[in-house]
Amino acid sequence: MSELNHSHQLQVNETIQHFDDYLSQLELFSAQLGFNPGFDETISQLDFPQQFVQTNELFRSLSLLRNANPLIHHVSLYLKEPRKLISDEYGVNSIVNESELDIYNALLAEPRKLFWMYPMQNLKNTNFNSHMLVIKLSQSVTQSPYGMFLIYIDQSTLDKLVQKKTTGTGISFLMNQKGQAATSLTNRYNENQDMNMTEPIFKQIMQQNLDRNSFIYQDQKMNYSVSYGKLQRFGNEWVYASATPVNRILQPVTDITRTILIISSIGLTVALLLAWFASKRIYNPLSRLLAIFQPSKGEPDTEWDEDEIQFIEKQWKLSLDERQVLRNQIHDAIPALRASFLLQFKHGNFKHWREEDFISRMQQLEWDITSKRFAYLFIQIHGMTDADQQFASHTEQLINFGASNIVEELCLQRAVYVNVTDYQDSTIGAMIVLNADCSMEEHDQLLLELAEEMNRVIRELLRSNTTIVVSNMTEVFAELPDLVDETQKTWRYRDMNVSHQILAVKDLIPNGEQAVQFPFEIERDIVQSLRMGQQVEAMQQIERYIAALQASIGTHLYIHQGMMKLLGSIHDTILKSGMNPYSLYEGVHVYEEFMQIRKPDQMVKWFEVRIIKPYIEAISTHYNTSTKDIVDQVVDRIHSAYMHDYSLEYYADEYQISPYKLSKAFKQVMGVNFIDYVTTVRLNRCKEMLVTTDLKVGEIAEQLSYQASYLVRIFKKSEGITPGQYREKYRV
Repeated sequence: MSELNHSHQLQVNETIQHFDDYLSQLELFSAQLGFNPGFDETISQLDFPQQFVQTNELFRSLSLLRNANPLIHHVSLYLKEPRKLISDEYGVNSIVNESELDIYNALLAEPRKLFWMYPMQNLKNTNFNSHMLVIKLSQSVTQSPYGMFLIYIDQSTLDKLVQKKTTGTGISFLMNQKGQAATSLTNRYNENQDMNMTEPIFKQIMQQNLDRNSFIYQDQKMNYSVSYGKLQRFGNEWVYASATPVNRILQPVTDITRTILIISSIGLTVALLLAWFASKRIYNPLSRLLAIFQPSKGEPDTEWDEDEIQFIEKQWKLSLDERQVLRNQIHDAIPALRASFLLQFKHGNFKHWREEDFISRMQQLEWDITSKRFAYLFIQIHGMTDADQQFASHTEQLINFGASNIVEELCLQRAVYVNVTDYQDSTIGAMIVLNADCSMEEHDQLLLELAEEMNRVIRELLRSNTTIVVSNMTEVFAELPDLVDETQKTWRYRDMNVSHQILAVKDLIPNGEQAVQFPFEIERDIVQSLRMGQQVEAMQQIERYIAALQASIGTHLYIHQGMMKLLGSIHDTILKSGMNPYSLYEGVHVYEEFMQIRKPDQMVKWFEVRIIKPYIEAISTHYNTSTKDIVDQVVDRIHSAYMHDYSLEYYADEYQISPYKLSKAFKQVMGVNFIDYVTTVRLNRCKEMLVTTDLKVGEIAEQLSYQASYLVRIFKKSEGITPGQYREKYRV
């Protein structure tokens, strides 16, 4: 009898372990929901009717959760704000009942993040008389939860699991330490059986206060052998018990005796049948393996001399070899994957990632960046060391490639990791990872020494001029995109007149009070040459213009801004001439295109090819040479006869051209209309006479064919001050 009880206890222990495994899988799956980024706090701000796509995706996720485990019957998501209960079956429901809301808030107030609850019948849309698992959602351990998952257990599945080992008229049940049943107290063989013995069995189990044991329970009708075990789940103690009638336990002994006699009479027949059946079945595993390794349909059959076992062994080794080759290919691809990820990272494509996310991803890419420091070097190659030489088109890529290899090799001598990017525009970026084994000041000095060595080696080996910008140091990997942007912007402060230079971001303070000598006169000459259609003169003046910028403040930023101002003046001239820049430049955004140019000689070439030449060719088609000559003569006449009030019609009659055609040609050539130009010439003469003569304002107005009051009005409108004030301000 003791052996049978022991066997029964082992069977119960096995059932308990099996049940414990099911619950562990369910709890592990549920715990992962609390850390799922797809259910972060942003779902509380969803407008469920308006944001249909996100709402539908949420329903789909809940449906997938419900089907993920056979023990799950239903999954609901409760959001504290805005008091919503969401499920794929009932949709989105607002909780307006205060008593129901108090129940949900009480669950959120529970200190445990994951715990079991017993059936609650007074919750909306939760008509499930089963246990439920509560998982709270919060941004961190210290923050209050913003919602929770309610996972309801499928009662029928739980009953089947608990009563799986129940035999005959025996019973099996699962209760918590408070005596609340987790399963239906119904025998699957006899639903009319009196189940009142569950409570006394449970009381006797609790009195023994043992984790596992067996005992005999006496009922009015029969005796039962009871075996039980306890298991702990998140602070709750569960009791699993199985009660089997004693006569049912003893029945196998009687059956065995009877069976022995029967087996003895038919043993020989059964043995023969089993031998035949076994011979068929024993070959089935080999057949299945052979079917796996056989070629697919349409391919020729493979013939082999060895037996099936040798063939399977050979194919298995081939599979292992292919697996190793695939593993090696993945390992070889990691550097390219890492470089691609870092390139996107430096462009700022992962701003929403946390530092922990970057650490995890870089570990997958075989970089351990914990307790490290990070810096960035920006290297620009801008010509040969010989001032008379420039990069040849076929050697520029080779020089960039060689410089990239030099930068990587020198960085690896001092850094733990390095990522070098050749931007294919004579610039190179190097992201450096250092061990945090010394002070920040020592690391800053190390980077400066590294930059100096790069300058020297590139100059000696590649005979190229370089500018290297050294970033600040950081211990936060997520800050690297900001360092990259800051470093590349600092490069614009380089001195264009210095061939080799090193700039440190932390030491660079632009001198905002330095005097700026901007070449306004040359700019006006360029615009005037454009208006006159003189391409060669315009390009010569542009070369003088950029040389003047370099001589004033030779930084790249200042030169680029000066050229942008010139581009704006030319753009204004094009508009005043009546042309459409969009059509002239075929819809290209010339400002964005110019922003990509770094070198002064390239800037001059770009202005010639992209701006000056198309404009000169365009204006040549708008009016012929004779019309342009007439405009030039009219301009000369205006300057020489400014004291006479000659009209546009007067000049049109004199040069035998229609007033309309002369007016249009004058506007295209000079950029302003006839009246404005005459007024400007007279005002310039007025300012000259105010400074150089003692004539009164009325006398000056009479010489300019103006009324004195009218002259004062247009002068003040143009200069912002009266003629008298102008004389006092500028006369020596």
